Amino acid sequence: FVHSVADIFYLVLAILFAVLMLRAAFGLLPRARPRVWGFCVTGYENVRISRFGLVSVIFCWFGAAVAFGSAAFTLAALGLIGLLVSIVGFILASIAKWRDVRLFRLQRLAALTSI
Repeated sequence: FVHSVADIFYLVLAILFAVLMLRAAFGLLPRARPRVWGFCVTGYENVRISRFGLVSVIFCWFGAAVAFGSAAFTLAALGLIGLLVSIVGFILASIAKWRDVRLFRLQRLAALTSI
C-alpha cells in the first residue's frame, strides 16, 4: 500500500481532512451549538455559519480528503475528482460566507435603526 515517506504524508493529510470534515458535520446535528465564521475570515465577530455554509465546507474537506487519500494510493483519476469536488466546495463556501456576512450586516443594521 504505502511505499514512501510522501505516501505516508499524503495519508496523514487525508486523515486530517477527514477529521475536519467530521468536525464540520457535527454542526449539522439538531442540538449542536451554532458555528461561527472566524474574525479573520469575515472581519466581524460572531457571524453564524448557515447550513449551506456547513455543507459547502464539508464538501471542501471531503474533496481534499479524497484527493490526498488517492495520492497516497496513486489513484490519479480519483485524485482529480477529489480536487474538483474540493474546488466546487471552496467556491460554494465563499458564496455561503458572502451570504452569511450580508445577512449579519442586515440584522445589525436593523438592530441599530430600531433603537
